[in-house]
Amino acid sequence: MGASILRYSDRIVQIPKAAAVTPDWMRVLRVYALGAQMDSRPVKLRRGEQLDLRTRDEVAAFWHIFAAHCYNVREDDRIIVDAGANIGLFALWAAGVAPNAKITSVEPNPESFARLQATVKGSQFSNRIKLIQSALGGDSEPKWLQDFAGESTAVSVQAENTTGGQQVQCMTLTKLFGQIEDTGEIDLLKMDIEASEYETLLATSRDVLRRIRRINVEMHVPGPVSAARRDKTLAYMKECGFELLSFDCDAEGTGIAFFERI
Repeated sequence: MGASILRYSDRIVQIPKAAAVTPDWMRVLRVYALGAQMDSRPVKLRRGEQLDLRTRDEVAAFWHIFAAHCYNVREDDRIIVDAGANIGLFALWAAGVAPNAKITSVEPNPESFARLQATVKGSQFSNRIKLIQSALGGDSEPKWLQDFAGESTAVSVQAENTTGGQQVQCMTLTKLFGQIEDTGEIDLLKMDIEASEYETLLATSRDVLRRIRRINVEMHVPGPVSAARRDKTLAYMKECGFELLSFDCDAEGTGIAFFERI
């Protein structure tokens, strides 16, 4: 346990932020940092919502979003896209940070989408969060879910059904633009779509990408092929007029990249 505490000592400075958000911060921290088991009680937010967090990965996602502030939402953002919405944690946090923002949350996994619906319905922001059940990709052909160990935060899509997964709808980023109300531009595109980020961005024209001011994208590198695609995507974003302001990644090169249009 002592080694776990030392490993997560950098999270100490985030505790006040967590405590400001939830009275259950100690229970969350024990699960996140010390490996305690998550019980069935909801995590209560001080503003009233109750979050159904079922696994340590979901608790970690909560901590990264609400305490570590890993995404670059700004108070004056008006249009936000949440691609890979999972159970709705980012959408709730973003709606609180940007009080005038309209948020479009996109999630393909039927189970996660049902929980996303419940999360948004139980919040004060349901009138500002639009939900779309779909995957994002390089084309609009149906895709197949690939589930990793039952974790809602680690479900990817693939073009062929090699794992007996469930078929889901897919759309391009260009098509998604057409389903967002009142937008000529997107202030922030948040993407956490489990290695589909490369094909999605590379298939999007420069003109469409230039309609996005900022992009927070989690880049995944499960193998050397993805590393090459990551590097190609980084080069393409530069060609499209984006500056890479930060890339908080692990030793394998997986992490959250933050792009801003120049």
